[in-house]
Amino acid sequence: MMLFFYELSSDAEKNDENDSCPFQKETNSRKASKVYYGERPMTRADASYMKTHFNEDALIGKVNELDDYIQQNLVDELTSHGIDVDLWKLPETMCNLFRGYMEEMSREKKNSKTEIILQTSNDLLEVNVIEERKAVGSEHAVDSKIIEAARNFCIDYEDQIEYLVLCQIAEYVAPFHNHVRCMYTEYIRQNDEVKKAIMELNHIPILFFEPNWEYTYLDKFRKDIKKLQLVTEKDLLYEGGKYFHRARQYAEVLITKPNSRIFPCVPTSAVISKQPYRSDLLTYIDEYLYYKDDEKLFNYVCVPPFKWVMDSFDLVNCPEVELTYWMCMFICSACHIIPREIPERHRPDESWDDEYIVTPNLDDITRMEDLYYLTLYVLHDLYCGDCSE
Repeated sequence: MMLFFYELSSDAEKNDENDSCPFQKETNSRKASKVYYGERPMTRADASYMKTHFNEDALIGKVNELDDYIQQNLVDELTSHGIDVDLWKLPETMCNLFRGYMEEMSREKKNSKTEIILQTSNDLLEVNVIEERKAVGSEHAVDSKIIEAARNFCIDYEDQIEYLVLCQIAEYVAPFHNHVRCMYTEYIRQNDEVKKAIMELNHIPILFFEPNWEYTYLDKFRKDIKKLQLVTEKDLLYEGGKYFHRARQYAEVLITKPNSRIFPCVPTSAVISKQPYRSDLLTYIDEYLYYKDDEKLFNYVCVPPFKWVMDSFDLVNCPEVELTYWMCMFICSACHIIPREIPERHRPDESWDDEYIVTPNLDDITRMEDLYYLTLYVLHDLYCGDCSE
């Protein structure tokens, strides 16, 4: 049968290796085919080649010359597949063979495409799973590096851990500044993930800052201290508290006695001692408000706190660095008392003592930079999320 198709092709086609008859490409192990010799079914390439290369009349003649059993074998094959009768003017059985064969090959090709699509989908799913696993693994690796960097930062500055919350204030005030306290600078150099981890490891909340919040909160503070009569006609907080903010210019100034106990206070006993009692500014503000209805004891703390500071240290004529220091001290001290005296400033879920768990004590302040940042933090803590608005 192979010789039968081979004889139908031209000499040029026989010598063309790239366009040779499919039947010439059969190996010795496949020569006994169903179409050729009753074993292998005809391929689509066979049918296409026959359609485009063979002489139709010669094909019909050759088919008629075949032995009866081979011709019957071919007819059976054609009948099982089928093709149009008038295509080559072949017998109807032969035409049906080619038509059916083409349909079968189309189905096989479609099924093959489906298998390829399913295989591709499975491959993509497997790739996605692998990528997800890699992403999870890399995420864990990144998380471990972040935690490690945060832990190393906390270890390096273990002796200054109470200044951690002020690092956020320092970053807000001067994010591109080489601060006097190295801890502030090193904190600013960390990325956001490490900064967050540092605060979480020390149970410190992340602070959120509104635009120009320091000026807005200072205006609220001015109203509150006037309401409590802690000042007279002069409070020196005009123009957004410019003298208070000038503390930044004196960041390196050392503070030898940060919380001086030079203010009068109410005696602890009924016996009047010749030695006057002295306390810090916070105690003076507290007693001034507490004993204002007690005529006898109020005599010890009868001068408004800010007026006492202005008169005692001549803040109008003193060096500016002293003025900025006392402005910070007064704001920081008064902010601790205001929540007790003004109900709308009070936060029932927070206690006053909690401030000293995460912030440095006024007695431990060593430089103007720390005092300025601490004052801003206390101011922010008091008026952030103001319940009165």
